[in-house]
Amino acid sequence: MLSYKAKILLFFSLLMVSSAAAQQIVDRIVAVVDDEIILQSELQQALQLEISQRPATAAQKEQLRKQLLEAMINDKVLLIKAKRDSIVVTEKEVDDALQEQLDKIKDQMGSEQEYEKLLAREGMTERELRRRYRVQIRNYLLKQKVMASLGSQIVISYKDVVDFYHTHIDSLPLRPQMVNLSQIFLRLPNHEDESYQKLSELLQRVRQGEDFAQLAKKYSEDPGSAELGGDLGFFSPGTMLPEFEKAAFSLKLGEVSDVVRTSAGYHIIKLEEKKGDRIRVRHILIRVGPTTADVRAAAAKLETLRTRALNGENFSELAQRYSMDSQSAGQGGLLGWFSVDQLPPAFKQAISKLKVGQISSPIRTDSGMCILRLNENQPQRPLELEKDRDLLENMLRQEKLRQAFDRMIDSLKRQIYIDIRDE
Repeated sequence: MLSYKAKILLFFSLLMVSSAAAQQIVDRIVAVVDDEIILQSELQQALQLEISQRPATAAQKEQLRKQLLEAMINDKVLLIKAKRDSIVVTEKEVDDALQEQLDKIKDQMGSEQEYEKLLAREGMTERELRRRYRVQIRNYLLKQKVMASLGSQIVISYKDVVDFYHTHIDSLPLRPQMVNLSQIFLRLPNHEDESYQKLSELLQRVRQGEDFAQLAKKYSEDPGSAELGGDLGFFSPGTMLPEFEKAAFSLKLGEVSDVVRTSAGYHIIKLEEKKGDRIRVRHILIRVGPTTADVRAAAAKLETLRTRALNGENFSELAQRYSMDSQSAGQGGLLGWFSVDQLPPAFKQAISKLKVGQISSPIRTDSGMCILRLNENQPQRPLELEKDRDLLENMLRQEKLRQAFDRMIDSLKRQIYIDIRDE
């Protein structure tokens, strides 16, 4: 099975080849769902991703192909259901989910530099990745909302849980390994004011007559466009972040925007050309976030606190005094119980090296850095009715949700035109 990092590499490659594949081979429609189509290239791309994770024989590939097509049809049906029910996903929800996914990719790649190298190797900018990934994210969120609505109708009693336990007792999975953790967390500065001030000064220099492209080359922190003088090329509405687009499409030719804040940082934008509903702009980006010096300073402070705890000082007291996470600091740094499989990769890796009572080296998180103390470690074991009632109830809920989903899909399929042509 591929590592998560290898899956990312394959995901990038598939994004790059998916559009090219349709140009190199004679594509065809393999299914029609209402007024939506599924192409052979889309099915082949999904199949390639699956078999990269679990090698299969020719017969298994054919069976997997049929299963994937069925799943893709169900996805289309689910999106039709969302449309019929007037379910809406906001631009902010898409932006937040997209940023979360990109942050996860960056985290798995190990550093911002490795992430940018990957983009460069694939000949892709983050803007292009966002554009290609955006539709997938929106559809995913729509489907999640349909499933959430379906799940809200499921009611489970204690008797249901008891019956489920005794019916499935011989086939229930083991309870996963659980760990109890405490932390000391340090928040990293994002330099919001400094970034805004720096870009405001650059805006002033542009308005005093300095060349926008030259300033972008020298100061912009967008690696995909800085060397091009901030040139982003032509794009249509729905491609960029909403705040960026709102400012860009409101400009007149040659005009430069005020400072614009997006999830990427602070921008100033210059409109260069306009063709129909497409525009070409340059921008200068100053990112908001910690510097390398900030990260080093936080790591050094955490290492000092770790050493003090290892030399006998009380970890809980140190957490109460120094941790910047107010919720856990108030409990002496206690985070509580977690399934090891559900921990962030960096936490999981750190915990794997610890014995009970030991403290990790500093770990980078989305919003700062921390050290973890392993308080307790419970190995996996058979599930027990009373001890694991919440887990059993959740398993039963998922089973009932699958059954309700199948009934809903079957019902919708009888109402929707579906033509399968993958023969």
